[in-house]
Amino acid sequence: MKPYVYQSVYEHEIAAVFAIAYDGLIHAVGLGNSGVVCRHWVMEKSDFGLIKDIPKPMMAVWKDSVTVVPAQFIGVKPPDADFDSMVTLNDEAFLCYKGKNRQHLFQSYLHKAQMVAAKYQSLVFFWCLNDCVYLSVFEGGKLLFSNVFEVNKKEEIVYFVLAVARDCGFDSKPFTLLGDADDSQMNELHADFETLSVELVHLNREPLYTGCDDAPDAHVANLLSFLGGCEFPRDYN
Repeated sequence: MKPYVYQSVYEHEIAAVFAIAYDGLIHAVGLGNSGVVCRHWVMEKSDFGLIKDIPKPMMAVWKDSVTVVPAQFIGVKPPDADFDSMVTLNDEAFLCYKGKNRQHLFQSYLHKAQMVAAKYQSLVFFWCLNDCVYLSVFEGGKLLFSNVFEVNKKEEIVYFVLAVARDCGFDSKPFTLLGDADDSQMNELHADFETLSVELVHLNREPLYTGCDDAPDAHVANLLSFLGGCEFPRDYN
């Protein structure tokens, strides 16, 4: 594909670069000290490696499963647990995953989800990236469930969303279903949920910069931009 590059017209020194790699491409954002997006790249790995005038990119993991561990159980690692890092979610829970010394894009997603959850009594919130769906459930702003699922088709997204909503007791009461993905995928999911009499609301993302909506997978850049305010992982112990 033709490389996509956004460069701010204002002079901002890039303080940090956050990136993920998938489908042979690098998606990255360069943030200034104030958190403003100075640059945005989507390009092949070989092209991105030629960029020299930026800090070393912090490559985030995004596909690995996550586990929300209550604070009282930190240090008690199940024998079959496949994680080595943790970050604080709140006073009650930690997000744990495999990705030593690397942030998980799920941190950014959950940060956004918690902000949105404050506006709804009962919320199911999901975000799609390629063959993964991030899914969280909130009641009264409190996190009930959160995880990553690998999916191969949109029907599996619908299945996981409704199955998790049911398991959290939302099948017997009204709830808000809020999602984020690229526009074409959201249109297809909207039609599928509509046939099941479930209203899907598309997250109204704040544009990172003028013209960002025309960038490939603009929602990915939106989440990468949040990583600058997320906690850096510690070793699980």
